[in-house]
Amino acid sequence: MSEEKLFGMPAEKGRWMFVVLGFIINICLGSVYAYSVFRGPVSKLLNMSATEAGMPFMVFLALFAIMVFFGGLLLAKLGPKMLGWLGGVVVGVGWILASFSTSGTMLTITYGLIGGGGVGLAYGVPLAVAGRWFPDKRGLALGLTLAGFGGSPFVSANVASAGSAAKTIAFGDMAAYYIRTVGNPVIEADSSYGFNTDTTYFRAKWRVDGDLIDTGAVTVLQQAV
Repeated sequence: MSEEKLFGMPAEKGRWMFVVLGFIINICLGSVYAYSVFRGPVSKLLNMSATEAGMPFMVFLALFAIMVFFGGLLLAKLGPKMLGWLGGVVVGVGWILASFSTSGTMLTITYGLIGGGGVGLAYGVPLAVAGRWFPDKRGLALGLTLAGFGGSPFVSANVASAGSAAKTIAFGDMAAYYIRTVGNPVIEADSSYGFNTDTTYFRAKWRVDGDLIDTGAVTVLQQAV
């Protein structure tokens, strides 16, 4: 191991980068546990009951558990790199499609089925890599890598609830963007989109290199006091 190079360092030191990267990957994958932050706004936006609003999360967990098994089988055939790419693409597609959900059923399919399946496929990749590079400290390496998944809600939930310092805006009905100090939008009320007590529709324009770019209708879910 001492003759190999990893990330420009001797393998004995460079192998710790796999733990760091695995930790980061698991923070991203584990962000599903921050769903409770969105459950209230989602139930109002899509007119769902408490049970219906929780269904995407429940389906996600079910598919995650099932696909972890199949991910383990595919890991031996595809290798960690290809399986990591596959899982990441599936998760990304699922969550992007979820941003355009117009019903609870669509959200359950995109966020729950597709997103959960993708997380299940990718979940074992960081663990497999860390385990192979740390035969002498396997428990420590796996524990630190898994800490990202378990600790993800602390990061993602705080980012998601940062609306106290920003405006939370939904594009395509569902995708939340947190606007802090960079790229402040110019928000103009547009009555052509209609108004109601739960959701107010606006027209947003973004200032990019001095020019105002019209993004069309947006939904303001939460506004800083």
